Amino acid sequence: MKTKRIFSFVLTLLLAMGLFGGMAFAAGGFADVPDGAYYADAVQWAVEKKITNGTGPNTFSPDATCTRAEMVTFLWRASGSPTPKDAKNPFTDVSPSAYYYTPVLWAVSEGITNGTSATTFSPDKTVSRAEAVTFIWRDDKCPPYVDVNPYQDVPNAGAFYTTAVLWANAYGITNGTSATTFSPNDPCTRAQIVTFLWRIQEFYPGSELTSLKTNYPVILVHGLLGWGSYDDLNPYIPYWGMTACDVVDHLRTCGADVYAASVGPISSAWDRACELYAQLKGTVTDYGAAHAKLHGHDRFGRDYSGKGQFSKLIPGPWDSQHPVNLVGHSFGGATSRTLLDLLVDGSAEEQAYMKAHPEEGAISPLFTGGKGDWVYSLTALAAPSNGTTFIEANHGFTDFVEDLTRELGRIIGLTPFKGIYDLQLEHFGIQPVPGASLQETIRRVWSSGFDEHHDSAYQDLTIDRSMLINQDIEMQPNVYYFSYYGCRTEYQAATDKWVPNNRLQILAYPFSYNMCQYIGDTAGTFVRGYGDESYTVTVPKTHCDRSWQPNDGLVNVVSGRWPYHFADSIGTIVEDAHREVTTPIERNAPQGIWTVFPERPYDHLTFMGSIFNENGKEVNAFYHDVFYNIIFCGG
Repeated sequence: MKTKRIFSFVLTLLLAMGLFGGMAFAAGGFADVPDGAYYADAVQWAVEKKITNGTGPNTFSPDATCTRAEMVTFLWRASGSPTPKDAKNPFTDVSPSAYYYTPVLWAVSEGITNGTSATTFSPDKTVSRAEAVTFIWRDDKCPPYVDVNPYQDVPNAGAFYTTAVLWANAYGITNGTSATTFSPNDPCTRAQIVTFLWRIQEFYPGSELTSLKTNYPVILVHGLLGWGSYDDLNPYIPYWGMTACDVVDHLRTCGADVYAASVGPISSAWDRACELYAQLKGTVTDYGAAHAKLHGHDRFGRDYSGKGQFSKLIPGPWDSQHPVNLVGHSFGGATSRTLLDLLVDGSAEEQAYMKAHPEEGAISPLFTGGKGDWVYSLTALAAPSNGTTFIEANHGFTDFVEDLTRELGRIIGLTPFKGIYDLQLEHFGIQPVPGASLQETIRRVWSSGFDEHHDSAYQDLTIDRSMLINQDIEMQPNVYYFSYYGCRTEYQAATDKWVPNNRLQILAYPFSYNMCQYIGDTAGTFVRGYGDESYTVTVPKTHCDRSWQPNDGLVNVVSGRWPYHFADSIGTIVEDAHREVTTPIERNAPQGIWTVFPERPYDHLTFMGSIFNENGKEVNAFYHDVFYNIIFCGG
């Protein structure tokens, strides 16, 4: 008796440890679902959720093909077995007594399937991989998605399943049958289907997040020549959305606490950071006494305290207990990084100057530092973190601005809206003129000697100046960093050249083409300051080789991914800490390091909505991804 008890104990222990002749526990209790199979966790989940009971007492039949009836039934159960909105049955081959009767009616009422004809559903027909993914995509309300197509057997357009497959691939719901094939017409197996359903619950946030509500406000910071909620132009043509949509309005309907800042369209990163601080804090813009003296402009700018024309951007407080999430497009990325750096470190120059000149009054709290916990996350969208070659490649920024604003004014029809676009250069003594057109305003600014102050976006966008800016900006260990970048150029093997592709915004085509051809060295010097205060800064030259040629029409890919700087006088490159991920959503992003998302097939304007040639739903879907990542990191 004692021997029998010992044997039973040992046998039980061996079974529990999986050491007894292939008797390891199988997932879901099925003998044909081994632990370690790619679908094991999915099957376990499907059993727990009562999506399937298998094909027998201890079999799941993972390699068996699935019928259309089974697919719809699985999907219906995964959705919580809802009651169909319409009880009418349009199909002669779907009997009320069939196990799949209610699931089919539900799928029809939700627009998931229209059947194989007006009167047939073909329940016993094998479901293809293309059909299965499309059913799932439709169940999630057909979220639009623009992505690089990795599959040679999935057409870029014309197939009913193209968008569904690209969406599923982007979110990790499917990885295809190989790196370059999806096999859309192959039968979909039971293992594949439950895996698709499980992954959408695990990976796709749209299946669990019904709101884009964040814990802290999200502040959108526009780029070069941009505008925001303080500008009269914004209600007519919002910067965030352009002619495609109104991103801010859409995000707010989804529960987002989001605000669009308005900083100087062509001002330097420093000046813009000071303006953004004033808007968020609800105070007078203070550019710093030392900075103002160096660059020959006024120390103080607009008042956002609510006492005059402008009020605070956000309704609540902004401090360590109430941080914000910064999202900067283009030069808004440098603006956001500069603001964070000032919040953390302050400015030694401003502190020293104010100590030596007490008659200047009190120093702005922005320049005293110690406020790194006022920013929870920082997101860069197509940001030229390392500068851009469009200046060198296009023979000067002045010509670029003249051409860009002239075409922009013509396309968006600014003539009926004269006087509603403001460059915010009062601190340079350049006051807005009522009734002036955008073209007239730009022409007046550039003929005023504004560029001689060396305190503008023009200088800060150069590669040499960007290297110096980056050298002073450290990654903050308690801040989440996200980076998105795009490319609409392609390599042509026949000519051995990079060229803009046919989806690039036509406005950017000539600039992008020149950037694709450009190879050269930067000057290695630039001027800081104005008049007698000016001096020359020397930095290591950057050799712009072919790695700088791919671009989004304005920003080089090598600059849009993550920042780097020179560690010494010979140009040793030190990159910001970064990690590249393969899906557009990262649920466990670490702090103090750039999480870099996959390259998007976007041009520079697509990130903000673009002009006439983008789909508003796709633009809004992109910002859903941006907000999902902020939400998942706790922001």
